Amino acid sequence: MSVDAANGFILAGHITPANHSDTKEMERLVRASRLPEQTRVYADKGFCSHANRDKLRKRKLKNGIMDKGTRGHKLSDRQKHRNRLISSVRGIMERGLGTLKRCYGLYRAKYLGLLKVEAEFLLAGLAFNLKKAVRLQSG
Repeated sequence: MSVDAANGFILAGHITPANHSDTKEMERLVRASRLPEQTRVYADKGFCSHANRDKLRKRKLKNGIMDKGTRGHKLSDRQKHRNRLISSVRGIMERGLGTLKRCYGLYRAKYLGLLKVEAEFLLAGLAFNLKKAVRLQSG
């Protein structure tokens, strides 16, 4: 799922089978989000790879992927600080995801088949965005 960091609107998203890693879906999400150049793309440590960073660079997007330490190569203090800054922005996306799970029942698929589950996700995302827009307009 791709979320606007300013207001928390869902920009794009799709469903993958349980045996497929979400971390391989970054390029598809970025393309579907239609982000303007120089937009910073925030992502958790699971997306930390040279391939994902190169894909962002080719699309002229800024890297907001958290750094991940490896065996024998711990994160520097600068990298830890950068991860904390990224985490504070990623919290906006995580709240939206939590709301979809808690309030819209997306903690578990109710249907069989990717097409039906994706339709359920897209309808819930649409309802989420509409409710958020109304709340922002009135408040």
